[in-house]
Amino acid sequence: TIHAWSLDGKRRKKSDAGPGARQCHVCYRIYERGESIDCDSGEPECLARPQEAASREIEEVAGRLVEFMDSPEWAGGASIALARGEEWNALLERARSVEQLKQIAKARGYKRGWVKHILTARARSPAAE
Repeated sequence: TIHAWSLDGKRRKKSDAGPGARQCHVCYRIYERGESIDCDSGEPECLARPQEAASREIEEVAGRLVEFMDSPEWAGGASIALARGEEWNALLERARSVEQLKQIAKARGYKRGWVKHILTARARSPAAE
């Protein structure tokens, strides 16, 4: 048997409800566009029941705003999370303490062994101070 294959999709059947119709998920009645909605189910989620508008007020919470700085003073203005290329190399040169390296590791989501790896590489390098 030979089958005629096609990449064309199948045509969907037209809905019996027609365009713009909605069906209530509580009473399952179909409401046409422009038809007055009248339902006897008594359920609060029925389409016939008026829905309350969601509150769009901003809730104020007590607290204190703190300035967030992505770049610590020692980084020379470079973002420790986003630095790339030459900026990244300069950032690594400026990070002299273990705490500064830990800040970089935390900001970038590095594993805890990264700081030890950098310190070991610095100790092996001939340009180490």
